[in-house]
Amino acid sequence: MKKTLIILPAYNVEKEIYNLLSNMQNYRENVIIVDDGSTDNTFQIIDSLNYNAVSYTHLTLPTTSRV
Repeated sequence: MKKTLIILPAYNVEKEIYNLLSNMQNYRENVIIVDDGSTDNTFQIIDSLNYNAVSYTHLTLPTTSRV
């Protein structure tokens, strides 16, 4: 039997994520959500719905310019 894995990126989507994930409850075990460092309540909403979630923040270091 084949399985499908859904990887869903999320960034500051607290207004939309609850409705989306509520409609995907039957697939919860096959969904991984990557929260890309949201500054709103996106990760908390995902967590409250018991989805597999990862919070990831990519740090960008300042670059130096060369002349």
